[in-house]
Amino acid sequence: MAGLMSKIRLEKWVSTRTANGWTESVTKYNVWADVLSSSSSKANAQGRTAINQTKQFKVRFRPDFKPTGNWKLTYEGKRYSVSSIEKDNEKRFYWIITAEARGN
Repeated sequence: MAGLMSKIRLEKWVSTRTANGWTESVTKYNVWADVLSSSSSKANAQGRTAINQTKQFKVRFRPDFKPTGNWKLTYEGKRYSVSSIEKDNEKRFYWIITAEARGN
């Protein structure tokens, strides 16, 4: 990958039903990513304005994890929800992860 690499944290969240209700567990992976693009949008809800930020991250394929939409991503201290995961040019070597941060 060309360009400046940034450290991100991918978090795999799993909810499990137990006799006492639901429990959540998280597995964290620290990886290097190339930040490809960024966009933002403004939304009004209940009289409040929120600015949402969307970024794309290019990460190297790793056989030990397979990100899904239940994953979260942390980049520069901001939490993102993963909205899509695609192979880069339909090859196995890199993933393009699109994630969105909601904020004020």
